[in-house]
Amino acid sequence: MGCMNVVALAGNLVRDPELKQSPHGTAVAKFSLALNVGRDEVVYVDVTAFGRVAETTNEFCRKGALIGVTGRMTQERWETKDGQKRSKLAVIAGSVQFLNLRDGEHDQRKEHDQTPRYRAEDENQDPPPDRRETDNDDSELPF
Repeated sequence: MGCMNVVALAGNLVRDPELKQSPHGTAVAKFSLALNVGRDEVVYVDVTAFGRVAETTNEFCRKGALIGVTGRMTQERWETKDGQKRSKLAVIAGSVQFLNLRDGEHDQRKEHDQTPRYRAEDENQDPPPDRRETDNDDSELPF
């Protein structure tokens, strides 16, 4: 049986996104979401977005904004100065949707998709060709 790694979250930004550039020049935004999962329970999730999604999130979202994120889980691992191994789960955003923008903040109100079609590190690599429409003849379908 295959595995599936898909995450869909909606929550409030804990603080303004932090935008940096990767060594290859790709925009990288890091932010945290607060998710209400019960009457008195809040879960905090770290999220990383890349490219145009990172830039747009940084430009239009501020602390407290309600946003939706779809993406995949990842496990970040590191070692502390005293040699202890640590890890945490985080989300790599495939898309970010702005859910509560006020009038005039951003008129497009659309989902900004960054579904990976090639690795962001390979900026000199050509992306794969667009999907081409296939022949619409469905007479050979068994149903």
